[in-house]
Amino acid sequence: MNQDSSALWIYAQCDDCQEKIKVRIDKKNDIQDLVESENPNHVYTLKKEIIGNKCFNLIKVILYLDEKYKVISSDALNGKLISKQDYETH
Repeated sequence: MNQDSSALWIYAQCDDCQEKIKVRIDKKNDIQDLVESENPNHVYTLKKEIIGNKCFNLIKVILYLDEKYKVISSDALNGKLISKQDYETH
């Protein structure tokens, strides 16, 4: 897969049907600049709602990112974030 400098890819898995979902994040439009934070490395926040193809379970994801868009921490509801390797493994 080609690297796209304007995109960030995340991978999630639904708690209900276990579907693995690949999501493209547009760095210019999907990510919010952070105004204040107690963590000096926390520069960006991403809030994303994801629905797969197998069921209608809404997965809510929040990512806290540093200046290079590396994930510092994350939260997920109704699903979980998984690695690219987990996504590619069936």
